[in-house]
Amino acid sequence: MISEILVQVQLNLILSLVENIIQHPIERKAPGIVTRQSIFESVLTGTLAVDSMIPIGRGQRELIIGDRQTGKTTVAVDLMLNQWQIAKNLFVTRGELNLEGSESGLIFNDLMVEQGFDTNSGSEEEFDAKAFLFSLYCAIGQKQSSIAQLLFRVQEVLEDCLLSVVNENADSSAANQYFAPYAACTVGEWFRDNGLSAVIIYDDLSKQAVAYRQLSLLLRRPPGREAFPGDIFYVHSRLLERACKLHVGLGGGSLTALPVIETKSGDVSAYIPTNVISITDGQILLESALFYKGIRPAINVGLSVSRVGSAAQHKLMKQIAGSLKLELAQFREVEAFADFSADALDDITRATLHRGARLVELLKQKPYRPYTLLAEIVLVMAGTKGFLDRLAVSKIAAFKDSVYKVTTLARSSATINLSSIIAMIEDRTGAFTFDMFMKEATFLLKTLVRLV
Repeated sequence: MISEILVQVQLNLILSLVENIIQHPIERKAPGIVTRQSIFESVLTGTLAVDSMIPIGRGQRELIIGDRQTGKTTVAVDLMLNQWQIAKNLFVTRGELNLEGSESGLIFNDLMVEQGFDTNSGSEEEFDAKAFLFSLYCAIGQKQSSIAQLLFRVQEVLEDCLLSVVNENADSSAANQYFAPYAACTVGEWFRDNGLSAVIIYDDLSKQAVAYRQLSLLLRRPPGREAFPGDIFYVHSRLLERACKLHVGLGGGSLTALPVIETKSGDVSAYIPTNVISITDGQILLESALFYKGIRPAINVGLSVSRVGSAAQHKLMKQIAGSLKLELAQFREVEAFADFSADALDDITRATLHRGARLVELLKQKPYRPYTLLAEIVLVMAGTKGFLDRLAVSKIAAFKDSVYKVTTLARSSATINLSSIIAMIEDRTGAFTFDMFMKEATFLLKTLVRLV
């Protein structure tokens, strides 16, 4: 079983740290510019709004920011769950799907090769650890019951998901809470320095800053803005700078950092939020107002940004989702005016409202249920190319469920055909054949819409 292989790989890597008694200082200098390379590999989070409009690359530092109880941890956990689903869904033998000799099989085979899996032998023993994104979760100052509940939900969704956790509870000393992120980063650096890829979630750095402020005040250090010491910026910068994509000459490993910051009443201009925003390569902003409206994940796509992730985004997703953010912005702009004079709207404004309402519904997603790349591209195309315009808003959820079941849960001829939609629509010379994709995808999406 591929799940057993994945578990054994990560267990062997972690246990080697103990068996060989490998010791590393928790404070290490971040790699220099010469030892890094540009980000070009994608990190699929499984969250439709993120992968389509705020893409993340391996080695990037993407901030997750928002008020408490807005779903920040859920976005991070979905990312970790999705890494296991990617490996389990793509690592399929040729014989099981009978891919030999078919056009869909060739395209699906290309996708597997792109993800780093050896499909020549058809053996599960060929699993490449370098293609897998190992997950680390650092909990800082949280209740023990919250951590236990989170781990229980993870195991409930994906029983064989193995997650490395560094935890300092709320009842731990301020010193331990301060050092916890550095210790977790050191574990992640072991993967990076050995040519592997890892993602680490710091949940959350706001509590680490509070712990450091407590230590500084006890040491009689002069307080500054919001009573934080003057070097609070350096506390976070030297931690997050250790996340990078190493040069291929040094193994090509990567460490992706997803720090979490909790705001108060949506104030992103506070001291700690502005510090971390200026350090990271982008931010995913979650708003309480959207959360209470039932828009979950409550991501404000207008204020969220990924500064380097677009270079690593899947070519097909970039092509399909290019207009998605613009259409949502136009919808938000005219939505407020529609409440005052709905009868006086012109046809263009009505069409914008009609399409926007369906796109908002399309981006809603259940927690701990990440989408595959196949499902994401199918859903985005359905929204941006007008396939959902004929459906009522109340039927969008049923359409998403049907796409999820076909693309994620089923292993049938339909799954193979849909895989050919998203699997690097390129010929052997690398030329992008977008027309080929549009022809096949249009037929399949029309079929799915009729079934709803």
